[in-house]
Amino acid sequence: MNYYEILGIGRNASIEEVKKAFRNQAYKHHPDKNNGNIEATEHFKTVQEAYAVLSDPDRRASYDSARCLHDEPADTNGGFLSKKRDSATPVNGDDINARLKVPLAEAALGGTKRIIVPRLEKCTSCNGSGISSKSTPIYCEECKGTGSIQSGRGLIKLPRKCVKCNGLGIHPSSLCHECRGDGRVMAEAELQVGIPHGVDTGHILKISGEGHIGKNHGKRGDLFIQIEVMEHPLFERHNN
Repeated sequence: MNYYEILGIGRNASIEEVKKAFRNQAYKHHPDKNNGNIEATEHFKTVQEAYAVLSDPDRRASYDSARCLHDEPADTNGGFLSKKRDSATPVNGDDINARLKVPLAEAALGGTKRIIVPRLEKCTSCNGSGISSKSTPIYCEECKGTGSIQSGRGLIKLPRKCVKCNGLGIHPSSLCHECRGDGRVMAEAELQVGIPHGVDTGHILKISGEGHIGKNHGKRGDLFIQIEVMEHPLFERHNN
């Protein structure tokens, strides 16, 4: 299940936003407010399940990892793509976590460090669309090119990834041969990172806009670099 979509929040929602969304959904679908309606009761249980996972940092991290492995094509609200591929909603890129070893002298005095970061870049073959430029795209007949289908009974319907096209919205023959429909490819980026003087092991540098590029021309994520100060053959550090 897409817990973010159930609560109506984005993947980067804070714990306070999770709590607020849960209260709203729980109030709306509580069995006492729906005269014991079975569908409302079931949805209320789903809302509780979603909150139990997303309000716990460890369970949320495991859930996010599982979603990435299943490669659900999520939009900026954590749901599935709701438009055809040629006009799909931009999806912000994920953050990148990296480690950087810094000599003691550079940690004390500061400086600039060169770092190589593997990250997702826009596919130049299809200009990030995921669709081959050599043929007219053939949209999936099952989902009409949206990548998802509505499932459920009664008034409560939730989008599910289209099995026929695996959520891509187009026929496999229409996919870009370079990125296989993702619109992004892995590449290595060479960056110059400023090391502020006085950094210590465990210090995290945030570099905005240097993470993975988003899908459908979405914004880049951020780069977080964890510093590890190397031991010096003669000197050791004592606080600052």
